[in-house]
Amino acid sequence: MQLCAGVFSSGLYCAKLLDIRSGSRYYFSNFQADSISIGDNSAVSDSQFSNFKVTSGEYALSGRTVWIRSSSSNLRFLHGDFEPSALTTFYIQSTGVPTNIWLEDIQDSPTGGAASVTNGGTGAVYYGACRFGGAVQGNVQTLKFYSNITAPTINAISGFQANGTPGVTHAASTVTTITLSEGIVTGFTGSSDERLKTAIEPLTLGLDAIEAIEPVFFRWSEKGAKHGGCDPSIVHVGFVAQNVQKAIPQAITGTEPSKDGKEKYLVAEDRAVMATLVNAVKQLSAENKLLRESIAKLERKAASTI
Repeated sequence: MQLCAGVFSSGLYCAKLLDIRSGSRYYFSNFQADSISIGDNSAVSDSQFSNFKVTSGEYALSGRTVWIRSSSSNLRFLHGDFEPSALTTFYIQSTGVPTNIWLEDIQDSPTGGAASVTNGGTGAVYYGACRFGGAVQGNVQTLKFYSNITAPTINAISGFQANGTPGVTHAASTVTTITLSEGIVTGFTGSSDERLKTAIEPLTLGLDAIEAIEPVFFRWSEKGAKHGGCDPSIVHVGFVAQNVQKAIPQAITGTEPSKDGKEKYLVAEDRAVMATLVNAVKQLSAENKLLRESIAKLERKAASTI
């Protein structure tokens, strides 16, 4: 089924290939397809696909179940169910920079190492209540979450964002679940099994490193607000990467480019700080234990002289 003009369709029907070449204001609901192609000729915009099932059959294109191309934008996929497949579920092409792609209540289970989402461009993709069976891969500026999401790996992340507002920041790594509350990231889980690690050594950083870190109040500058989509009027509590870098170099995981590509900004992650903080607490606990023992000895000595 090829389409090049806006259309509204609601009803139970099947298509081998839902091929939307260009145009805007498409609304599809209650349908089934082998694959979906968007923007083959030119951009597709302001469209919605809801209550659908994709079977990933013989008409899937280039190993991609849903292929979004050109400068397509404002596309919303709601309540979608994908049958198990060795194909990438959503492939967002790097050329043309598709942006503002919304994936809500999407469930899939790619096989054979296929990804759930591969975003090769720099346009924003928003996720909510998705249960992915494959990896979510994207540019650091593209991953924005506004509801809980589960996936075996969520890669290339510098900042978890909710509704464009930075929440928890974490280095690019394997993250299995991101949990949000009222639009702000409140937690995440990641692979940490000993069987997945090598060259394990005790951490030597501790209290001295923590004492060298200066927590601060701050507002985002005009440049920072543009870079991260933040409100410059809000007062935040946190750290300055350059200060953390001096105390815990391992907490700085690299840089991310400015939107114009002219500058690179430091990227920090909190696990190195958390691990160092644990060591600091252990050091204080050991010192406290020695002090208690010393006091107990002095008390016994004083009691014996009475």
